[in-house]
Amino acid sequence: MSIWGYDLQAKEIHAGTALQMPPEDTGSLQEARDRRNVLRRILDRGARAILPVQERFLLQAVSFIAPPVQIGFRISASKPLSAAGLKEIERLKEEGHVILAEVSSEEADGGLLQVSDIICLDVAGLSPDGVRRRIKGWELFDATLMARGVADKSHLAEYRDMGFSLFTGAFFKTPEIIPGKVLSPHRASRLQIFQVMEQRDPNFADLANAIQADVSLSLRLLAYLNSAIFSMPVKITSIKQAITLLGWKKVRTWLRMVLLTDMLADDEDSELLFVSLQRGKFLELVTTQHPELHFDPGEMFLLGAFSLLETILGVPMKQILADLPLDERLKGTLCRRKTEYLPLLQLAELFEEPDWTELENLLQLLRLDFDKVALAVFTSSIWVEQFFETQEGLRH
Repeated sequence: MSIWGYDLQAKEIHAGTALQMPPEDTGSLQEARDRRNVLRRILDRGARAILPVQERFLLQAVSFIAPPVQIGFRISASKPLSAAGLKEIERLKEEGHVILAEVSSEEADGGLLQVSDIICLDVAGLSPDGVRRRIKGWELFDATLMARGVADKSHLAEYRDMGFSLFTGAFFKTPEIIPGKVLSPHRASRLQIFQVMEQRDPNFADLANAIQADVSLSLRLLAYLNSAIFSMPVKITSIKQAITLLGWKKVRTWLRMVLLTDMLADDEDSELLFVSLQRGKFLELVTTQHPELHFDPGEMFLLGAFSLLETILGVPMKQILADLPLDERLKGTLCRRKTEYLPLLQLAELFEEPDWTELENLLQLLRLDFDKVALAVFTSSIWVEQFFETQEGLRH
């Protein structure tokens, strides 16, 4: 269950598309630069990226910044390709690019399936028997099978038995509660620091003592504040001095990120950690850009960042939140009760597993500006990548 690659999604929503806007629009040019930065960071990590072949702008850009083995192209198999289109696909494949054929209807272009490396079927809404009927005969194609829209882990073994070996969907974010499981001392200690720092009127002395009691955390905080990022006029030598000079808000933002990173840093949780922190930053940006919502950006960061704790820790959310001094609306949302915050969390999830009709409806319901929200998606991704890079540098 490791990451094979990243499947970039795009959908026309209004005057352009989520991934390509008219070039004369300066705001859209900024969005284009941001999504190229996101893509570049994926490729710089040595990961693969699957891109929609219609995106000519991206095709031209990525051809020069990554080896073909890292770039795959997704093509819809719903309508037959022209002879020229099929020839172009064959040329890309010969160069070393992975070709993914997207099957979303009963009919599929056999010519495209014949030359594809991966055949992707959307299994959402299909019974296991329905999936078997759809893939009957596909064993004749020399292709890897990919299941899209896998909502939970209940059918994974069955899909594997059918011949699928690639999967995408929300399944890896669904919790598996282990009865009787308790948090490890390390993770419990991190939650205890959260208890101190999330007080509405935090006691700085108590917080400084809690941080100082953790030698590793103290050293990392001091290294961070004395790094070139801040260029402090004096060397910071104590936690109390750090809180005083930098300010409580900035120290708390850093601590939230680092504490979550420390709690969730197991190898198998790395993707969940990235998603958690990106959700947090995304919701913080959206609420900052839309003050009419009257939501606290700091609380919204916690909402996104904590939203996958149940999945990662294998402990019921109610148990995790029991001793944390968080707003009751925040706790209710994390426990998936209907609150005024829940639509925002659902918005973050819809950008991860796009249901474009539902996403558009939710944006209209919340009266959010699409361009600002789309930009927040890219910005939050880059921000989390930069945070990880900074922390990795401090460890060495």
